[in-house]
Amino acid sequence: MNPRVSVICPTYQRSRAIVPTLESVLRQDVRELELLVVSDGSTDDTDDVVRELVRADDRVQLLRIPHSGTPSVPRNYGLARARGEVVAYIDHDDEWRADHLQVLLALLDRDPIAATGCERVIAGRRLSLSALSLAWHPEIQLVDPMFEPSRVGHRAGLAEAVGGWRVSDVGLEDWDLWLRIADAGYCVTTSDEPTARLAMGPTTRRNSIPSAFHIVLGRFPTRAQAADAADALRKTSSCERLLAAARVDVLTWYRDLVTSPRFRWLARFDGWRVEALEIAVEEAFRADRSASWQAAMSCIGIVDGRGDHSVVLPLWCTTAEHAQRASVLIRRRQRHQLAELRRILGEHAAKDVLTAGIGFQANRGEPANAVHSAKGVLR
Repeated sequence: MNPRVSVICPTYQRSRAIVPTLESVLRQDVRELELLVVSDGSTDDTDDVVRELVRADDRVQLLRIPHSGTPSVPRNYGLARARGEVVAYIDHDDEWRADHLQVLLALLDRDPIAATGCERVIAGRRLSLSALSLAWHPEIQLVDPMFEPSRVGHRAGLAEAVGGWRVSDVGLEDWDLWLRIADAGYCVTTSDEPTARLAMGPTTRRNSIPSAFHIVLGRFPTRAQAADAADALRKTSSCERLLAAARVDVLTWYRDLVTSPRFRWLARFDGWRVEALEIAVEEAFRADRSASWQAAMSCIGIVDGRGDHSVVLPLWCTTAEHAQRASVLIRRRQRHQLAELRRILGEHAAKDVLTAGIGFQANRGEPANAVHSAKGVLR
């Protein structure tokens, strides 16, 4: 008899630290599962540790493949061998609450892909998600990665139907897959139950991926002017101005999205979505106090061109086509922020301050920066 859920866990060189992750799967209230641990060519004792669990619980399988260096390969390998009606993912340093799969299965009665809430553990601190961050629409998915794999489950065959996990040097494989699923017409149902506990931090892969593209904010005739403009954007006063503009953009954007048949949010808001959404936006911006813009502005760089010097902001996208679509959406949905940027940069004698609208360029080996996810903030 096939299991109800197939859980895929890619791993590499995790040793005994993987045990709490796997035990959190085996403790699930949903017992009809298989746990496919795909070792990406581990050379330490990780495989031996997993074999101990295999002997103790026949729901666990160890699948070993040659080292690939990317989670996409082991996830695709697991997909090809999964027998469950539903597929769920867990990264080898995350953990689940005992009702995680139960919550996912209930969500999957509505849409073929779903994501739960989570706690993000950063330097020992546990941070929960805001209600606003669980609103979903294809436009939001286009500019925000939104869901870590350990929060997501989908009906069997869905990932393969859109091409599976893409192997790429750029990273962001999860965002790429969710985006292709959205492009295929599917919607993501969400829950704010924090059933996944995610290990986060500067050394985790998600937060150490270099940006493949950047947004050109303004061009200057001298590098000194570009540096002065970048410093001006980093000032607290500038960030506060940009945050106020972002608030207007997000309210306008989400008020429009809430009427779309593809908009998904928490079920308890179904009867009063517009009012709840406005409250959630206001709460998010009150809590922010320009922190999202200060985080974004800390990533500003300068790119030297032929005859000018550009102030740029990293753009984390999966492909050039994705970056192009994101830049078009930013022009349409973040007009107040763009106008405020023009004003701030115009005070520093920009040669060309977004006169043709915002665009993107491929990076040429600039240093990596940490990923900052802040919906409504120019990225």
